[in-house]
Amino acid sequence: LNCVANINEQHVAASEWIEKNLKDDDVIAAQDVGAIGYFTKKNVIDLVGLISPDMYSVQNDQKEVWKKARAEGANLFFIYTRLNPSFYEYTKDSLELVGEWRVSPPLIASADTVFSCFRMKGEANASR
Repeated sequence: LNCVANINEQHVAASEWIEKNLKDDDVIAAQDVGAIGYFTKKNVIDLVGLISPDMYSVQNDQKEVWKKARAEGANLFFIYTRLNPSFYEYTKDSLELVGEWRVSPPLIASADTVFSCFRMKGEANASR
């Protein structure tokens, strides 16, 4: 039951945010693509590389993960800032927080208690 609450509070809620705020030219990249891809039916760049094999080969260099995602047009990033702190530290000056979803205790999330959405800074009409 707690696992379902975790999915609902983070991933289903993020999917609902996407449905309300996604722009036609937005490209989504995420550290956990499962529910987001399933519920939104959108193509999502997998920053971890489980469904985007080209990302898997560069996991030891998060700057390369960022560069590959940006080269594919990613401008919305759904990440756990504590799951992969080196990715967040490298990218945080380029990103603006536009949404976040917390899981309620008791925590059943191995990645982080907060799933965050960041949009590239400087994009017109960044959603809040």
